[in-house]
Amino acid sequence: GARTWLLPRDAAAPTILSPAPGTVSVEGVLKVLANRPGAALLLLGTRSGDDALDPWLAEGIGTLDIPQGITVISGPAARVADLVEDGIAAPGADALAAARDTRDITISGFTPPALVLIPEGAEPVASGPRILDTEAETTAWDAAQEADSLDAYQAFLRDWPDGVFADEAETRVAAILDEPFRAERLAEEALALTRAARRGIQQDLTTLGFNTRGIDGIFGPGTRGAITNWQQENGFPQSGFLSREQIDRLDAQAARREAEEQAAAEREAAEAARLDRAYWEETGARGGASGYRTYLERYPNGLFAELARTRLGEIEAEERTAAEAADRAFWEQTGARDDAAGYRAYLDRYPNGLFAEIARTALGEDGAAADRAAWERAQSTNTIRGYRNYLNDHPEGRFAAQARQRIAAMRGPEIDEGAVQAARAEERRLNLNPLTARLVEARLADMGLEPGQVDGEFNNATRRAIARYQAARNLPVTGYMSQITAVRLLADSIVIE
Repeated sequence: GARTWLLPRDAAAPTILSPAPGTVSVEGVLKVLANRPGAALLLLGTRSGDDALDPWLAEGIGTLDIPQGITVISGPAARVADLVEDGIAAPGADALAAARDTRDITISGFTPPALVLIPEGAEPVASGPRILDTEAETTAWDAAQEADSLDAYQAFLRDWPDGVFADEAETRVAAILDEPFRAERLAEEALALTRAARRGIQQDLTTLGFNTRGIDGIFGPGTRGAITNWQQENGFPQSGFLSREQIDRLDAQAARREAEEQAAAEREAAEAARLDRAYWEETGARGGASGYRTYLERYPNGLFAELARTRLGEIEAEERTAAEAADRAFWEQTGARDDAAGYRAYLDRYPNGLFAEIARTALGEDGAAADRAAWERAQSTNTIRGYRNYLNDHPEGRFAAQARQRIAAMRGPEIDEGAVQAARAEERRLNLNPLTARLVEARLADMGLEPGQVDGEFNNATRRAIARYQAARNLPVTGYMSQITAVRLLADSIVIE
């Protein structure tokens, strides 16, 4: 970007993510100098021909956000060095006049008529032995630590440059200068945010689309990056640390976004329910197996899906009973007479009838008895597995088509197995406890989605209810709980009729 960094000679190699460990941000230095408006001067010397720079970095000075009252003088390093030696360090010297008289020098920021840094007639500090006052120094050091600021440590060093605590004071000054957002960090620490409060902030950031890489109440690199991105979008300094004002604004924005999303979800749900009802009125509400099947093809998890399946099952059961009765009656008229003509007449009409195997056996066809026995076993279980077992043993059997039809009717609409596996894994990661699971079932029951018994155990009825809810909210339909499904469900106040 346009930020400027000082790379000392011993700085490590720059990387794509940062200029280099040990570099100093000029922006941070300017923040420190801002504490002395009208009396602070920053000199920047540049050089060219550095082949070791990273391809994402450029030499020179970028755009500087110079605080009010700060003077910045820049130019080639040799020129700046000469300017300091000849025109700034001398007592009574006007730094700006000297800079204006020096070729290739640029003056930016605060430019008063004159800027004298060392008063006229200033004398060097007298050398010689210094009388140590350990008690006074200790008192001054305690006061500097209590203030814990750049000004306090620099004032201590001016008074005690060779004191017992001078090295530590220098270290703390360097640390403060190396941390451009120290004040922001200390301000956030002063808020003493609880872990619950931090989770709330992470949830707000996630709601607004800033990825914190988890909602765990721990402000790691992911959360700090999300905070920085949010600050950039909202015009705050990009420190990665939050103030009370920023937390309040973040919470207000998240609350507004949640309200907008809930309103949109309500509108979508209302429209989906309207379309669902309208289609039901044109299909299933008119009765008949074809109407129920047509509705289920469009809305396998719709508002009336359970009702359609129940009524379709009743119709199919009645049809099977009637078909079996007709089958038996025709058998009595034909095959029960125990003659070849009767068996053939029966098989012509009912090649897969109740007594087809008996007729074929009587006519001498091999393998029919085993096929018939397997089919009867499948019918006795009346499950998908039972019919699949029949197809595995008799893929070309006389009842294969019926077995496939019954499997299709019992299984319902296909759901991508890969999506189901991913959803199942995500639900396990949510680690829902029994209390939360019962709350989910209770919410589904309140919405009329028929999740079965509210006992904290997700059974097939619960899965179907979750799938219906996901379909109504335009969420991925898997029948398993995801984070977004859980958040929407537990916050949802809509009753699906």
